[in-house]
Amino acid sequence: MKYLHGAIGLICIMMFSCQPKPTALITYELERKDFSERIFGTGTLRSANNTVITTPRLASNSIKVIQLLEEGTTVEPGDTVCILEATDITKHFDNSIEECDKLKADLIKLEASNAFNLAQLNAKLEEFKAQRRLSSLDSIQMKFTSPVKSQIKALEEKKNEIQQKKIIRKMKDNGKINEQSARAIQSQIIQKEQVVEQYREQLDQLQITAPTKGLLVYSSSPIYMILSSSGESSSSGGKLKIGSTVRMRMPLIELPDLDSMQLVLMLQEAEYKRIQKGQSVIIKPESLPGVRTTGTVKSKSLASQPLAYRFKVKSYKVVIDIDSLDNIFLPGLSANCEVIVQSVKDTIVAPSIAIFESDSMKYVYLEKDGLFKKQKVETGTSNPSETIISKGLQGNETVALLEPPFKLIRKQD
Repeated sequence: MKYLHGAIGLICIMMFSCQPKPTALITYELERKDFSERIFGTGTLRSANNTVITTPRLASNSIKVIQLLEEGTTVEPGDTVCILEATDITKHFDNSIEECDKLKADLIKLEASNAFNLAQLNAKLEEFKAQRRLSSLDSIQMKFTSPVKSQIKALEEKKNEIQQKKIIRKMKDNGKINEQSARAIQSQIIQKEQVVEQYREQLDQLQITAPTKGLLVYSSSPIYMILSSSGESSSSGGKLKIGSTVRMRMPLIELPDLDSMQLVLMLQEAEYKRIQKGQSVIIKPESLPGVRTTGTVKSKSLASQPLAYRFKVKSYKVVIDIDSLDNIFLPGLSANCEVIVQSVKDTIVAPSIAIFESDSMKYVYLEKDGLFKKQKVETGTSNPSETIISKGLQGNETVALLEPPFKLIRKQD
């Protein structure tokens, strides 16, 4: 008998232990609230108006940076941001000035020589004129001289007259020659002065100033190897620094306008199609916890580019204008953003996992007193986590987040 009671007790324990335990379902209390459909992404801040300063057009094969304003400095228009060195232009400039000065000295020497020669010819001309005046005074005495002497005297006067004419002709000829020589030298001087001015203008361009206000950022460019005529090699490119060798029209410095900033966002095609111009955006810089601002979608690019090398998945560029600015919003910073695709005020919103579907009918399970009632609903817009209930609920119900066991479901009236 003792063993019988023990067996019955063991059977009872086993029977009670095999009974199903009550199922604890997670529920959610509905309420009317604002609904928004959002796309999340991470982009990079940039200036909407970015002024790029490039190497000026210089007739030089060797341009180097010798002075450079510190990166991150806020500059005003006219501030010197960079000074370049072009030794070949400086050499050509000095040589041109030397050649110009030599031509000017040659002109002065020519003019002095011409003046001296002209003075000598004038002196001879005056001498012959004086001799002719003396001869005219002796004309009375010539009446009492012999015919031979008179003839000799006449020949001497004729000779003086010829010499005087020769001097006058020589003076005219020399004047023309000297004038032509002077004009030739003057023309060379003008040409050489133009060359000097050209080199001076190029030297002036070696001092680069900021054309506008902005934050100074060094540019980076591809690295090139430059081989000179002497066989020496040097590199050009990379991030700008003192001693860098630069090329003509090469980007040197960028001056982003901090009063006009944008966020560039890369999205996949499915998200990109839902983006429209004018949509509101919430922006949160990654490196600035607690800081946030707003923006507006300005444009989206149809030109796609790969998300990563060798992958076929593509991303599409979306540009967002930032509404309110702060000095801490600098180009190059990463920022998280939420693009508000759609927003509905004061509506019934349910977790998407609380909505079930069967035979093209959508329904939820309403909880009351531990039991659940199947309620047909109609839905509206949804996002990955929530869905608008457009019909079938009041907004103050409690719904199950998992489908309840059959025994907990009330029979339909």
